[in-house]
Amino acid sequence: NRRTDGFVDFHFSTAPEKNDFPGYFDRLIDLVDDLQQNKGYKAADIVFLTRKKSDASLLIRFFEQEARQRKSMSKSNFSVVSSESLRLDSSPHLRTLMAALHWYMEPTQKSRVKLFALEYLSCQSKHLEPQDLVSIAQLSTETLFDLPGLNNLRAQLKDKMPVNELIELILSEIGIKESRTATPFILSFKEAFRVKFNQASLVDVEDCLSWWEEEGGAISVSMDDEVDAMRVMTIHKAKGLEFPVVIIPECDWAMDHS
Repeated sequence: NRRTDGFVDFHFSTAPEKNDFPGYFDRLIDLVDDLQQNKGYKAADIVFLTRKKSDASLLIRFFEQEARQRKSMSKSNFSVVSSESLRLDSSPHLRTLMAALHWYMEPTQKSRVKLFALEYLSCQSKHLEPQDLVSIAQLSTETLFDLPGLNNLRAQLKDKMPVNELIELILSEIGIKESRTATPFILSFKEAFRVKFNQASLVDVEDCLSWWEEEGGAISVSMDDEVDAMRVMTIHKAKGLEFPVVIIPECDWAMDHS
């Protein structure tokens, strides 16, 4: 590689600073803001490298919990993805879909109703806290269906229909058109579903749910430019890859392997 336009910048931290979570990562907010707002990079251009999966999980937790609070104050995209977060079963819209299908199969089971309602409400609101979910879980099923959107979907799901039409109906009702981040997951799900059942003469809801539990949920969305989010991965996973911006937040391991 003969390119000479690269740039390397180091920032040093003390041990007490490193042990301060989430304060230790706060500087990353300013760095991401500068890269996106002043340097012209988009989120997908940026990758964070870590040595261990546990470090990657900590970094992802930071952006999910802390950076989310700053989104209203910044035009930058703080979304992050990793190999785990790109699994289909990490998508709240697809989890809501599967919960709806389970409820469709067992409409009188209160546990199915409540699980679907919780997934649906979590999908609709990005700011539900754990205590909110506990409060919602304690509501009666009839009270849950008085909440916006749920009653309309319940009325439509009473009719029997082919599984493909059922899936399209549920996805439409849970608002994937309003969610930019849902699109790659939905497209990957539909393609995987088509490939799996293309030769099947008759597919029912139970077939779909079994496939999801056994293999479908573990399928990963490809890390391409369609997903405009910063990447988080281990150095091992990044071998052979290239990104315009590489950030190593915790480069604190010994370099001498002898």
